[in-house]
Amino acid sequence: MRILIVGGTSFVGRGVAWAALNAGDDVTVINRGQTPSDLPKSVTRLVGDRHGDMSALDGLSFDVTVDAIAFRPVDVDVLAAALGNRGGTTSRSRRSRRTRTRPTKAPPKKPRPYGTTQPSRRTPK
Repeated sequence: MRILIVGGTSFVGRGVAWAALNAGDDVTVINRGQTPSDLPKSVTRLVGDRHGDMSALDGLSFDVTVDAIAFRPVDVDVLAAALGNRGGTTSRSRRSRRTRTRPTKAPPKKPRPYGTTQPSRRTPK
């Protein structure tokens, strides 16, 4: 399977690239060319910027496109326009939402019976 990964040199894209390589897929990454990569030479590397020149994708087609670094809907639209119908066989795109993990509030402490003390937090010597 021919897979295009936007980014592909760090975080999610790097993990997806290695998983695809280990599965025997033909992997291509497109990024700005600024981040060093430990991906093997078998990975096709393209240089492009969705806020500039995406001509590196001209004439290429893929079975699957993975874009885990799109921050806004317009980022997805730019990539879709650059690929046309050459980005995969599906006609739907899914956008993942970045969410922050917030700590949950601790449950309220149970009241202690009158006359009991709180256990010491000191470690014995």
